[in-house]
Amino acid sequence: DTKLARRPKASHVIQLCFYSWLLEEAQGVAPRFMHIVLGDGSLSTHRYADYSRYFHRLRERTRRAVEERRTDTYPDPCEQCETCRWNARCESQRIADDHLWQVAGITRTQIRRLHDADIRSMQALAQVPATQHVPKMSPDTLARARAQAAMQVRGLKAGRPCFELKPPEPERGFRRLPPPSEGDLYFDMEGDPLHEDNGLEYLFGVSWREAGELRFRAFWAHDRAAEKAAFEAFIDWVQARLQRWPDLHIYHYASYENTALKRLMSLHGTRERQVDDFLRQRRLVDLYRVVTEALVASTDSYSIKKIETFYSPAGRSGEVTNAGASVVWYERWRETQDAQLLEDIERYNRDDCESTAELHAWLRRVRPDTLEWRSVGAASPAEDDEPNEREPMDDRARER
Repeated sequence: DTKLARRPKASHVIQLCFYSWLLEEAQGVAPRFMHIVLGDGSLSTHRYADYSRYFHRLRERTRRAVEERRTDTYPDPCEQCETCRWNARCESQRIADDHLWQVAGITRTQIRRLHDADIRSMQALAQVPATQHVPKMSPDTLARARAQAAMQVRGLKAGRPCFELKPPEPERGFRRLPPPSEGDLYFDMEGDPLHEDNGLEYLFGVSWREAGELRFRAFWAHDRAAEKAAFEAFIDWVQARLQRWPDLHIYHYASYENTALKRLMSLHGTRERQVDDFLRQRRLVDLYRVVTEALVASTDSYSIKKIETFYSPAGRSGEVTNAGASVVWYERWRETQDAQLLEDIERYNRDDCESTAELHAWLRRVRPDTLEWRSVGAASPAEDDEPNEREPMDDRARER
């Protein structure tokens, strides 16, 4: 079998055991070896006899479960949901049941502890008294989950997306925003973790406003040498803009861009001073942190595509719809060299950059006028050195 993963997983071996069993039934002889061609082109070989007894135990348990028609299972979300043909069916059941899984940011452990306290629906969580205690859950965690559930229930009743601002806190939320600058940039990267050379950052996309319009530039890289060149070109381009707009900042959504720039600086041994300056002067501004710390939204996720409902309700078009699809399209381009695939990826990346710009503008509109801006260029620890909240389980946080 072939897999995009770089290492064999237990599920891969079980799947091949199933194929081997079918072959044994058909030909009367069990295969000796099973092979997995991994995403980097390497071959992982396994003896069927080493796993066959375990596989048959699993098969027997599955057969019994089907015959007993068990009804105590539930379609909890998992990492396979995006590619599973039953996803819509499972999601509709969770919605119909008003399940706690609908609450944005909730975790499996929190759901288990809420169930133990007989809080089993989003509506029930929204109505939990402020004085109620849930064993093994901190009051702050319960308060955040309750507020999120209440806002989502409010949005469902209103039939439209709703939000409300949280009480301001020092150095958090809107106080992470520096004063706007004419030179501000909106940055998004695309990376391929399946590239044979231990991954590749193949696209650096950036948007900016000029003459009242959003412009866009893409820095492409298709091998390690080109990645270094694209990284240097992007950093040098930002440095040139800093000469004209020394108060500019680079806005992005979630931590991938921050982490990737530091990794590239170390990997290629270049532009260390410039990236270090960006970090010390807090040039990189993570709008995900601003959103999650400044407001409570009625969306079931804080991915940028869900938050777009507040400032770009028309949504997006195009073949590439998320970062996972971007990787798939890029792998297809490597095989076919079809230029249209790169155009589709670049359009998706441009949409993300422009959405980040629109989000920044929307946040400035809803930001209370009484709040002070963050100081420009003040030396500070890097953003991701601070304790971070769990990032959204979406296309920006899954495989990056």
